[in-house]
Amino acid sequence: MEKNPLVIVTWPLSPKRVLTKEDLLETLKIDINQFDIQRCVVNKWDTSMKGDNNEVIISENYQIKLYLLPKMTEDMKTAYQILNEMLSQNPPEVASYHKDIDKNGRLGSIFLPDAHIDKLDIHRTPFKKKLSGIKDAVKRLLDKIDRYGVEQLLYGNIGDYFNSDNSHKTTKWTPQENCVSEMDAWKYGAELQFEIIQLMKQVAHVTAVFMEGNHDWHKLQYLRDICAIYFKNDENVNVIQGDKERFYFPRWITWLWLTHGANAKEKDLPGLANAEMKTKHSIIEIFKWHIHQNKKTQFPGALVETLPAAWYPGQWEDNNWYWTVKPSISWFVHWKKTGREAQFIENL
Repeated sequence: MEKNPLVIVTWPLSPKRVLTKEDLLETLKIDINQFDIQRCVVNKWDTSMKGDNNEVIISENYQIKLYLLPKMTEDMKTAYQILNEMLSQNPPEVASYHKDIDKNGRLGSIFLPDAHIDKLDIHRTPFKKKLSGIKDAVKRLLDKIDRYGVEQLLYGNIGDYFNSDNSHKTTKWTPQENCVSEMDAWKYGAELQFEIIQLMKQVAHVTAVFMEGNHDWHKLQYLRDICAIYFKNDENVNVIQGDKERFYFPRWITWLWLTHGANAKEKDLPGLANAEMKTKHSIIEIFKWHIHQNKKTQFPGALVETLPAAWYPGQWEDNNWYWTVKPSISWFVHWKKTGREAQFIENL
């Protein structure tokens, strides 16, 4: 049973054999009203041994694993439901600003990873100043990308956009120190995403990808759904739906493969990419985040690039020298004939 990777939970052995998930919850005294069961794994195997009279003794062994997620608080759940209903019944009329440009085969990519917008950082940066800093950085990037005349933009909000999932805790129930309430983080964080995508579609058609992080598993799903509803009538915006830990984007000679990176080791990513795409390509570029650092590792047939985060470090990060990493957003331009043509990191 995985509840919190940083805490070891011990309990007295039960005289009753644990055979079902209900047995496990009862033995560990887990309040199921506080958690959703994300996944249940049941294993059963036999072992044999020779008895005192040379008889064969077969023993049945069972293993039950439960992966738990904290339930959303009722106020957050109600807010999401109301907002979903409002947008579904009255979808906004979104004007089209898509420019007519030559079909030159250029793709521009902008990635906003690990922003932790509601995190209380060591500099006590005001919440709305963080949001305006992200928006201004996107404007500067779009100005640079527009010079290349790209025909399509790939926008990736690759997890941990919010610092906590609910009740100022992460998906794994780790307490977080935030600078605003959960409701304000959600409200203004969603508005910022609407504004960013509106800016992007003035340059080119936008494909938007939202991937859950280990800090905001529920919130990013709702944010993705809200953005999909908001832009559903806009032919120049495509919000990718579905829960995915990894997302790959085919683009001529180069295939881009995105992952938050919390649930896979770097050395395993090239094999996962080839297995999931079920085909061979000239170039595979794998972008991952999560560790808030900038590094590249070249594997046979694939480049794994860990990009810096758009965040301001808190007290823990300051104690561990993470304050040396500047908050930033990364952008790339890929051309269909040669692959990567340009890249840049824009500091906030």
